[in-house]
Amino acid sequence: MQYVPCIARAEGAAARQAAKAEIGAMLARFWPAVDDWPPVRETIVRHSGISKAEVMAALVRLRLGEAPEAVLDERFVDAFAIAGTAAECLAAAARFQGAGVNELVLTFAGSRAEADMEYFGDAAAALPAYGLG
Repeated sequence: MQYVPCIARAEGAAARQAAKAEIGAMLARFWPAVDDWPPVRETIVRHSGISKAEVMAALVRLRLGEAPEAVLDERFVDAFAIAGTAAECLAAAARFQGAGVNELVLTFAGSRAEADMEYFGDAAAALPAYGLG
């Protein structure tokens, strides 16, 4: 099972930008501040396409109060969230399935969570078109 923050909006770029705030809060709260990470964190970073040094530098900046939108680039959105248009979110969910995740829990976050959930839910009727199910 994998828990992933999700922001799905018709304006995909705005959704990805909003996701950075959620990712920043999540990383600052739940990721270790030390270099000695548990194996699950090491694995996540190893498969993220972001070096451990870059993640650690981002953690320091986030904990110092820098805005996540200034600290995190698009790689962090791809690695730690599902965000974009409904079609982009469905495609991202399919990548998790392809990586062996058999249960994906989307946590709708941000200031428009209810509207985002409704937008995504309307698109979810097309799941077979995305190879999910």
